[in-house]
Amino acid sequence: MSFCHAEYDVTLVKSGIALEAGRSKIESIEWDRQVDQISRASVSYIVANQDCCGQLGLVDHMNTDLVITAGDDGVVWRGPVMRATYGRGRVIVEAADVLAWLERRFVRDDIQTTSEDVSDTFVRIWNSAVASIDPPKHEIIVRPSGVIESRRIKASNYTIAMKAVREMLDTGLDITTVGSRILVGMIAQNPISLSSKDVLGDVRVVKDGDMFANRVITDASGGSIGIYPPGPASSQGGYPLVELSNYDPGITDVASANNASKSRYDFSAAGIRRIHADGGLILRPNPNLNPRNLIAGMPINFKAEDTCYTLEETFRLGRISFSISAGREIVTIDLQPLGSVTGLA
Repeated sequence: MSFCHAEYDVTLVKSGIALEAGRSKIESIEWDRQVDQISRASVSYIVANQDCCGQLGLVDHMNTDLVITAGDDGVVWRGPVMRATYGRGRVIVEAADVLAWLERRFVRDDIQTTSEDVSDTFVRIWNSAVASIDPPKHEIIVRPSGVIESRRIKASNYTIAMKAVREMLDTGLDITTVGSRILVGMIAQNPISLSSKDVLGDVRVVKDGDMFANRVITDASGGSIGIYPPGPASSQGGYPLVELSNYDPGITDVASANNASKSRYDFSAAGIRRIHADGGLILRPNPNLNPRNLIAGMPINFKAEDTCYTLEETFRLGRISFSISAGREIVTIDLQPLGSVTGLA
């Protein structure tokens, strides 16, 4: 089923077959990309009456893929439908990206690694839990994360795959999706430069100390303790000693606990400066920037120069969202401090 909305085209694919939309019309499209999180998309259809529905009534949760393409950019988003809502005059289809399968599959094999990059461990988990049965139509691109750990997962424990993956996200692994691809590991891309002049609204720089710490201790299960920075407690970076306790029962060894402490430290030490605007950071149209080429997790050099505190700092793109309706596309970005970890930003 296809419908062109400006440059966009939406297709619903069930068991490899595109469904027909009849005489329904697309009212709006929303989709996003997130780093270390499951991204979401939704499409709202206007239906004059039942005779105009086409095959929309055949859309099924977890058995139909929502595919969004945009002009020459090709497939910009794809994932399984999670919910279809049918009302008088309107049908709303909501979907999650392919990472949602990690929340619905158990790890089926014993996995034991020794001093392995967590990017490679992710692939083991994916192949055991997802790719071994009804593999979705996605390509995995793997890059080293630089985080080396030893992990053990027993099939007899019926571990949900996402639980095992989130433990690695907390220690430094990054994952995201772009169209039909999963990017795993170091999301390496040359940074782009933006300033407050590229964003609509009142851009504000926030110095936020709520999450600030310059020494982090991770208390893991089995008595494992991770500390970063290592060594005796002391003031850091011109700040007095500010300590933070991080409890993570999913970690069972000292090396992983140390990685978790460093990951939390990287966020907490950098997280005192944020960029904020009411309604989000909405990008101004820019002929030199195609926002659909931006990848969640990539570095963004941002300069805020219209405030009493001039900030020029590198952040990472935590989320980029697209909202299309009435022929207008609104693009909103969320910038996170470098070193952000899952669930904190």
